[in-house]
Amino acid sequence: MTHENLREFIDRHELLQRDLAYLTGVTDRQVRSWLNGSSRIPPSVKIILKAIDDDKITIKWIVKNCLQ
Repeated sequence: MTHENLREFIDRHELLQRDLAYLTGVTDRQVRSWLNGSSRIPPSVKIILKAIDDDKITIKWIVKNCLQ
């Protein structure tokens, strides 16, 4: 996943950068660095986002089962 793919993911799922930060357990600043290409997107984040895109899990499921 590239930073361009990440931007497309955010747009496709109608998320804000802070939403993605919350879902992945990082700061808004870290998400910005992924989006501008100054740091690499961790494999664990790529796996989560791929699972969401492939309808294996939902954002609601993550929030309910992993973030509370």
